[in-house]
Amino acid sequence: MIACGRCSSCLAGHYNLCEYAIGKDNAAGFLSFSANGGLAALVEPEAVAAQAVSECQLAPGDDVLIQGAGPIGLLTALMVRISGAHHVLINDMSQERLALAKQLGFHDTLQAGDLSALRQAIAAATDGHGVDDAFDCAGVQPTLTGAIAALKNGGKVTVIALFGHPPVVDVRALLKKGARLLTSYGYANRFERVIKIIDNHRDQFQPIITKRIKLTEVVTGGIDVLAHDKQQAKILVDLKA
Repeated sequence: MIACGRCSSCLAGHYNLCEYAIGKDNAAGFLSFSANGGLAALVEPEAVAAQAVSECQLAPGDDVLIQGAGPIGLLTALMVRISGAHHVLINDMSQERLALAKQLGFHDTLQAGDLSALRQAIAAATDGHGVDDAFDCAGVQPTLTGAIAALKNGGKVTVIALFGHPPVVDVRALLKKGARLLTSYGYANRFERVIKIIDNHRDQFQPIITKRIKLTEVVTGGIDVLAHDKQQAKILVDLKA
């Protein structure tokens, strides 16, 4: 997006919340990034994950639940692992997406479609305590409800995903746990740090790029595939091919 640079949000440094933003972000500044394997294409979505992890103030040793194993969920999982998280549990209903999570080195994967199954899995992984941090990267009612249910006392839920419909938040459940509900929208001033993080962990990020196509294949080999094939995370378009 292009921020106005003059509204109260921009002046406070939060250009991701600009009241008058238009278009797409041209604040990349990563043209000098040596992107072997096309990793520069991951800087923008990883900036979303980096913003969320920073907003929740994740601490080394935290146990974390990721709700949703789509691209943002997987990139958030990578960021929390790099930030020193202990257990990183990823919950999704798609076997294909969980297979990709395992390829990235996340073996604590769950396919818990109801609260009872999720609570049992979280309790087993955390000695009954619950997770310190949960990230909703899916944006549907069950994932938000499950994220709150998975928290330990004093834990935090950070919502990254955009909801198609306004969700219901169980404030009573948050209150009884002394928990917090946070949100993270987009990113601001993250690119330089994210470039360095990806550069230091290239092998971890490379599997996120699951397919490469020619420009002439953008629709049939890209957009259409992403809509139906859950084995795909990020498809790279080679403009030179």
